[in-house]
Amino acid sequence: MQDGARQTAILGEVQVEMRFAPEEGRFELEYDPVEIELQRRLEARRSGRGRARVTRRDEENVTRSHLQWLRPRDLPVDRVGQPVITFAAVETTMESESEQGRRRTLPAIVFYPDGTSSGGRIVLADRRGGHMTVDIQVATGMPIVSAGDARERDEEGAT
Repeated sequence: MQDGARQTAILGEVQVEMRFAPEEGRFELEYDPVEIELQRRLEARRSGRGRARVTRRDEENVTRSHLQWLRPRDLPVDRVGQPVITFAAVETTMESESEQGRRRTLPAIVFYPDGTSSGGRIVLADRRGGHMTVDIQVATGMPIVSAGDARERDEEGAT
């Protein structure tokens, strides 16, 4: 989930936003695939291996090829459509407007081309009440995964 967004930001030299719709068990990525292609072509041109200009047809082809990454994604469900895991919490410092469906503000984590991120915490819950916490680090954009709900540990440490 997070690693693909971070790698896309670094390798594509673009900002990648990961938005969460916790109530629906859904997340989506937002970035400009045409900008990634333009950067790739500029680099190729600098090295004498290609053209830098991106035509309208190129834009359509690039956007179509990236649709698999840009489409909203759902958390896993079982055979009868019941969620296997859900978002127990999504805590971020950023919010973004969703492009999908109706306009609304969603929590978001932004991954930057230098490998850093805006940071955040995602707590996942399974049907049996188990939890897993994923903390996205600001300085590295990397996840730290821990068993349990880190919010409970934070509360215990604060008292």
